[in-house]
Amino acid sequence: MNEGVRGRRRHRHRRLARRARRAAQFADEQSLDFTLVGDPDHSIAEAYGVWVEKSMYGKKYMGIQRATFIIDGNGKLAKVFPKVTPKAHNDMVLKTLEELKSDVGQGRAPSSA
Repeated sequence: MNEGVRGRRRHRHRRLARRARRAAQFADEQSLDFTLVGDPDHSIAEAYGVWVEKSMYGKKYMGIQRATFIIDGNGKLAKVFPKVTPKAHNDMVLKTLEELKSDVGQGRAPSSA
């Protein structure tokens, strides 16, 4: 293996480690009670169908389609918000979380996506 390839791999590993540290720091600062998951090889995005071909100024490239997936306490997909836009999204997600919490608190199974 030539030195250029090894150098690029080392650089990539450092960059991924830095991202993981920043995500952990953010989770601590925000007192998050859930785990942030990184996806450097976009395998999770592919599994959820959000690693898609995009286009900007006529140039095509692969990237993330913005979406939100709410996964319940049992690890089941409870709700999907495909192709989200940030403006009203927070309110929709918070409302859905409150509804899911209410369903569970009343002994009902959460409604599925």
